[in-house]
Amino acid sequence: MSDNRPAYEEFAISHGFVTVRMRPSLRAATILERLHDGFSNLFRHVDEFDLTTIKAVVMNTATDRDEASLYLAAMERLPLDNFYTSAMPSVSAVCRAFIPEAEPTAKPTSEAPKPWSEAFRDLYRIATGWLHWTPETAWNATPSEILNAYSGAMDMLRAIHGSADSIPEIDPEQARENEQNGLDPEYDRRALLSLRARLGGAL
Repeated sequence: MSDNRPAYEEFAISHGFVTVRMRPSLRAATILERLHDGFSNLFRHVDEFDLTTIKAVVMNTATDRDEASLYLAAMERLPLDNFYTSAMPSVSAVCRAFIPEAEPTAKPTSEAPKPWSEAFRDLYRIATGWLHWTPETAWNATPSEILNAYSGAMDMLRAIHGSADSIPEIDPEQARENEQNGLDPEYDRRALLSLRARLGGAL
C-alpha cells in the first residue's frame, strides 16, 4: 500500500464540546456503497452536500453514534453554511478513504473490475479467514487496514517458507552435512535459527 495515508485512518468533525470521530470501516463502506448504487453516485451526493447523504455518512462512520446524533442535532439549529464548513472536509475525506490505494507495484490487468460489493465481501473473508480476526474486528477495520495486514501476513509467510525467487542457493557443504545427519540436503539449520531470532522466537 502507499504511504500517503496514516496507518490508522480517522477523521473528526466538531461543534462546541461534541467531537465525532469517523472511520472508513468495512461496515460503513459496505452500507454506504449501496446507498446510491455505487461510489460514484455517493461521491456526487456528498459533493452536492445532499443532507440525507451527509447525515448517513456521519452516522455510519462514527465510532460513537450517540456523539454523531448530538452533532447532527446541533447542526440542525445552525445555518446550512455552518454545517457545510464544519462537516464537508472530513465527510469527503472519509468517503474517499473507503477505496484502498493501489499498490505501487500492482500490474495492470485486462480483467473487468470486480463490483465493490464483491470486493468488500472478499476483504471480510480475508480478515476472518486468513487473518483469523473476529467478525466484529473485521467489520470495524478499514479496507486499507485489512489489505495492509494481509500483505504483512504474506510477507511473513514468504520469510518463513521462501519463494521461488527468494530462496538462496544451498551451500554444498551444508547439504553434505545435512545428508550425513539424515536430513534433507536442502534443510539449512543455520538459516532457520537466524529466522527464529529475527522473528523473536515466534516460530
